[in-house]
Amino acid sequence: MAARIQLPWAPAGTDTLPTALGYTNWLAPEVPPGRMQLLREAYDATLQDKAFLAEAAQHAMMIRPQTGAEIEGLIKQAAAVPKPVLERTAQLLGWQK
Repeated sequence: MAARIQLPWAPAGTDTLPTALGYTNWLAPEVPPGRMQLLREAYDATLQDKAFLAEAAQHAMMIRPQTGAEIEGLIKQAAAVPKPVLERTAQLLGWQK
């Protein structure tokens, strides 16, 4: 039986980040925290709105709500992945030019 190598970072998960994030809204880093919180609250409320969800269902839209904090966590996790892991993932998936 071959020895199993434990790596501190694995390509698994790196390739699924776009799916995990879905279609998100991005803000510039200089947006004041109060404004960002207000936008997050409005976004979260929209994703709970019955009329919005009904219209989305009519158009066969998949709604997978994530809070701003959850998305921020995923982005921070992705930003912490070392460059060699990203390069290897791109190589494995054929994403390199």
